[in-house]
Amino acid sequence: MSRPYQKVSKTKMDGLSAGTLRDLNLLSRFYFEVITANSRGIVRKPTPKDFLKFLKNDYKKQLNSLEPHDEPLQH
Repeated sequence: MSRPYQKVSKTKMDGLSAGTLRDLNLLSRFYFEVITANSRGIVRKPTPKDFLKFLKNDYKKQLNSLEPHDEPLQH
């Protein structure tokens, strides 16, 4: 059984490293864009292939949103 969500305090969030915040943001977007989007009908667990597809699409979105003079974002 899954555990109920836990609210994280602002001081704890402020103490997280930039890399951890980036990873948390990425996993949150994966959850809402892939897992909850597929929660209608028969629910299945996302596969590693689903995650890789999400990463590729997310990277393309980031590249398309960059200004011509910006540097590509690093994952």
